[in-house]
This record gives sequence, structure tokens and C-alpha cells, in this order.
Amino acid sequence: MSDPSRIPVSSRRSVLRAGLSAGAGAVVAPLLRGGAAEAVASTAPDPGRLAPVEYPLRLVHGERAPGGRTQAVLLTNDAMPAPEIRFRAGFLLRTAIENGLDEATALHWHGPLVPNAMDGEIGVTQLAIGRGAVTTYEFPAAEPGTFWYRSTAGLQRQLGLAGPLVVTEREDPDGASADQVVFLSDWASDPDAVLEGLRARRGVPEVEERQRFVNPGPDGRPFPTDVRFPTFLLNGRAFRNAWTCRASAGTRVRLRLVNGSAQTFFRVMVAGHRLEVVAADGRPVEPIEVDHLVLATGERYDVVVTVREPGSWAIRAVALGQSGGAVGVLHTPEAKPSVSTAPPTWSGEGLRYDMLRARHEADLPTGAWRNLRVSLAEDEAAYRFTVNGRSYPADPGRGEIPDALSIQPGERVAMEIDNKTRFAQAVHLHGHVFRVLSDGVPPGVAPRKDTLWVAPGSQARIQFAADNPGRWLLEGMGLYRRLAGLSRVVAYVSGSATR
Repeated sequence: MSDPSRIPVSSRRSVLRAGLSAGAGAVVAPLLRGGAAEAVASTAPDPGRLAPVEYPLRLVHGERAPGGRTQAVLLTNDAMPAPEIRFRAGFLLRTAIENGLDEATALHWHGPLVPNAMDGEIGVTQLAIGRGAVTTYEFPAAEPGTFWYRSTAGLQRQLGLAGPLVVTEREDPDGASADQVVFLSDWASDPDAVLEGLRARRGVPEVEERQRFVNPGPDGRPFPTDVRFPTFLLNGRAFRNAWTCRASAGTRVRLRLVNGSAQTFFRVMVAGHRLEVVAADGRPVEPIEVDHLVLATGERYDVVVTVREPGSWAIRAVALGQSGGAVGVLHTPEAKPSVSTAPPTWSGEGLRYDMLRARHEADLPTGAWRNLRVSLAEDEAAYRFTVNGRSYPADPGRGEIPDALSIQPGERVAMEIDNKTRFAQAVHLHGHVFRVLSDGVPPGVAPRKDTLWVAPGSQARIQFAADNPGRWLLEGMGLYRRLAGLSRVVAYVSGSATR
């Protein structure tokens, strides 16, 4: 019998190569630069095959002081959050994971379209990577964009096991001369105690027991939360040691905004500047200028900021429904970085989904329609969440895993997500890109995303092509709610009724 702690690498590679004709290519070692990592190939890939870039990751326990006090964290290549992986589109990413933790783990690649066996969801597409094991993920990166990667094991994401994944083009399509990731996260030193406190409703400072009018949502109403995080980080740094970005006046800077938090929605602005939104979840949109935007857990936006004059300006990412947020600084070479924690003024226009248009019009391939209705609900007293009345992986006391939502290869899937919970819910569909439908927006130019958020008491409509067979998770991105049941498997089957 094979080692159950390891992914069957040979079968994964056969899946990849079956549709890619990927041959052997030069292996290129990653270059470490200032805590980030860039995998670089010396030559362009042969059109007939994909050259691999290799980036090994070693996971270990360690200590850092994200909130000013030294605490236990999870380190990836000695970094927290996990290091940036950056390489050019058209290559094959090969990542060997060495699990130096005293517990099992696995990684999900959030956003890029990967074969099912590479998805990294424990119990759905793979077994966990056991303690001391080494295994390899491998998938083609044909599509440029801003993505990220994260642990799918328990509460490991909350302790730092998550980082950005950037797939670039040869030249910036939006004329930016600088390109920086802004990776946002929240911090709780004892996530197990937080989860237990949510279930018991007592004894943990981070558990929110009442609705407070602090950092309201973009509609000006209170933004209900169930966890009150003490610390928020921008590229792993709190405001006492704020991350800075230097750019000359007159230049265009691409900021790749990534919400890698456990359960926080951020409202983002750059003081004194408008944000030119050019991509949503890594997919290009028609450029549109706004003054601020909301970034739900798991979402990404690429924005271009034109530095208007010499000076220093705060990058503010306020935590909705909570006190505080993450802070960074954009400044010109002649100006000293100045960190401001004064409450920002949310004047001007904020981004809405119905303002976004895909940069290239496209329709879904032909095929029969499959209509799915997904209802998100909660049992407030038990801190249990359900999708269509069932918790995943299993309802307490029932034991069995709920039936998957069934689709068939070649179908066009129309899904309506109805949020009946008290909270705004971020939802991510693994393995697919969907278009977000809004009134007044032609479906052919609706924005393509893989993560969206649904306000409490509201509905969202998405459509996607069933063109990536396997079993995939429809996942609530709030980590504590996810562990309390807010997910469901979507499975490709033949001749099966939808449940």
C-alpha cells in the first residue's frame, strides 16, 4: 500500500500531461529577493512543451511578533506570511512541499485553473501531507493574474500558512512601471480558542458578542462580525513597522491587492489618489477609477495608482465591522515615509460589481443549462452553518457527508447564492472561473471571478462552464464559518439529478 500521507505524484502528472503535451524542459531554481521569491526561466518556453519552474516550500513551526509580542506561527521558507511566488505565464509550476510541521497539511492554489488532482483540498481531491512527508504539486500557468496559495488543514491559514502567487506577462498591459503585492491578513494568536469560544459564546476576547457601529460597510450600515481580531497585517507587518512602497512622481504603480485573511473584509484606499481597477481576481477588466473598494476574504483586485506628486501617502485597509486595520505607505524617493493611523475619510465613489466589465467579451460554450440554488444558513445558538440545509463535511450527530451538488460535463451552470445568515459571506468555487451577473450588465462582459461576496439577506447570480471534471469545493471563505460547516462539494457525474 502507498503512503497515505502523500499525493500520488505519478497520477497527477499523467492528468496534467494528458491535455498539455508538456515535455521535459530546463529546471530553473528560484531566486530569493528580500523575502519574496521569483521563479525565472532563462529562455522562453518551447511552443510544443511547457518548461517547468521549481519552487520548493518547507513548512516549519517558528516564532514571530506580528502584534508586537512574540508568538508561535507557521513559517514557509522562514517567512510569515508565506513567500511570494512570481513567474511568467506559459510555464509549469512545480512545487515540492516538505512538511516539517508536527501535523498534517495541504495547499490549495486559489485562483489559477488547475487539474482536479492539484487542487489541494483534503478529503476532496487529496489525502493530507503527513508529518515529515514531501510531496509535489505541478500545474501549468497559462493564464497571467494575481492569485494566492493557502493551507486547507484546520486553522493553519490563521497562523500564517498563506501567501501570494503572481503569474506575470512579459510586459505590463496597463503601462505600470512598478509592480507590488499588497497581501492583507488578520491575526489571532490562539485560533483553536477562538473557534471554541464561538461555539461556546464565552471566555475568548476575540469573539464578538454584540453588533457595534464601527467601520461600517460601504452602504453606511453596521457590518456584523463574529470575530474581533486584535491585529491586522499588510505584507506581514503591523502599523508599528509598516510596509512601504517607493515610486517616483508621475509613475504608474500596479498594486496587487490580495485578501489572505481568515475572516476579515477590508475596505482599501490610497490617500490622495484614485484607484484604477484593471483586474478582478486576476482577470482583466475595463479600467475604471474609484476612490476605494471592498476586498472580501479571498478576493483580489489589481489597481494602478498614478503617483501625482512628491510626498508620502497612507495605504489604508480598514477592517469592516472591527476596530483598526492594516496600514502601508506609498512614497516618493525624496519624501520620508509617514505612517498615519487617523480614521480615513471615505469620500468619493466605491467599487461595485455592476461597475465591472470584462476586458474581452466572451460567452459560455454551448450546452444544456443546469440551474442550482444554493442557500447559506446558520444555527446561531450552535455556531453551525449549512449549505442547502447540510453542514460539510458532516452534520453533528448524523455522521454522513452530505450529497454533492451534481453537474455534468459540458453543461452551462447557472447558480443563485442566497445568503440567509447574519454575515456577509465570501464564497469561492474551486477549479472554475464564473461570471458575476448584475442587472444592466450584458452577460458577455460580466466580470470573470472565482470569489465573490454576498451581503446578508441578499442573493448573487453566477454562471460558469462545466469544463473541468472532478470533485470541487464550493467554499465559504470565512475560516471559522468554513470549519463550522459552510461549504459543499460540487461533483461532475453522468446522468445524475442535482440535490
